[in-house]
Amino acid sequence: MMPDESATQPPNLCWPAGGEIDILEMWGGMMKSQVTSTFHWTPSGGKAPSQCGDAYDQSRGHIGVYPDVAHGAAPIDFSADFHDFALEWNSSSLSFFVDDVHIGTATSPQILVPQTPFYFIFNTAICGGSWCYDPSTPLPTNTVYFYIDSVKAYKRA
Repeated sequence: MMPDESATQPPNLCWPAGGEIDILEMWGGMMKSQVTSTFHWTPSGGKAPSQCGDAYDQSRGHIGVYPDVAHGAAPIDFSADFHDFALEWNSSSLSFFVDDVHIGTATSPQILVPQTPFYFIFNTAICGGSWCYDPSTPLPTNTVYFYIDSVKAYKRA
């Protein structure tokens, strides 16, 4: 999810100052049996152009990983069935869930919790960097698909 740039304070903050909420990220090769959730942000507010870009991203790793294969959990074939990925976002925290399992929360003052509207992005990004892809595995040459059963957004009264 990305911020409505016209609603950030000040308007039109650069990335990552306005924030980026990744409810679900999955990489091929290295992490094909896990999903992660991440919040990208910068504490400075990104008010100057010199405070934009990767060098100012304070995500410091993932807020949640599911399943936690590094600690003995069995890997999951996410392509075998639909799964529920959720974010509970309030004024002081971001909490992430996979199939009703809480995988992580970040709160103020750990992070600068966004207070502006965000919009959804659904994409398949294919990268070739060693941080997200096993270079010994060839990149796919065929069409890649992902299927979305439904998207629901709620706002508390």
